[in-house]
Amino acid sequence: MSGWRASHKAVIVTLILCGGCFAPPGSTQIDSSAASSADLPAELKSIPPKVQSPPEVPLSPAAIPTDEKPLPITFEDLDLKMESDTLFEDWMLTVRVKQKLDHRVRITGFLCGAVFQLSGITEIPLLREKECPYGPGGQAHHVIAVRMRKDHSLNFTVQPVTLEGLLTLAPFTGPNGKTWSLYQLADAIEISP
Repeated sequence: MSGWRASHKAVIVTLILCGGCFAPPGSTQIDSSAASSADLPAELKSIPPKVQSPPEVPLSPAAIPTDEKPLPITFEDLDLKMESDTLFEDWMLTVRVKQKLDHRVRITGFLCGAVFQLSGITEIPLLREKECPYGPGGQAHHVIAVRMRKDHSLNFTVQPVTLEGLLTLAPFTGPNGKTWSLYQLADAIEISP
């Protein structure tokens, strides 16, 4: 089999096994229940499926767009309908969420109460609601890992806080093997009410 035909068959098999998750919006998706390993060419049956988490890419100061007007969003805009104690996988991302990623955003939430300092906070989980658990029992899309801009910090409060920063996908998997937080807000600053 020529290299071109083999590579196209591999793409088609991947689409079948993923249920068409890579299909563009509005296109017809393939029913993965109709596919079986018997339908695969012999050379593809022996290839184990790969599942990879998206790599966490550190941002250099030059990569952070500071002149971009922040997009006002809410945690509703980032909702993925993930169950508690779930391991994030790429296919869970929606088009709506993808459109928000890698942009400066403004979002309001609550600081995680599991911090042991009252001032000078430079990294902290931002929660959708005060009652949202962080860690076991929590929903990863209800948590944003905040990293404050250099020379900026937060004072702990139980009141809602509004932050601006660069929203990226940065899944954090806890010791229980489940995703604890899904997003990161880098180069963040606090916005006064």
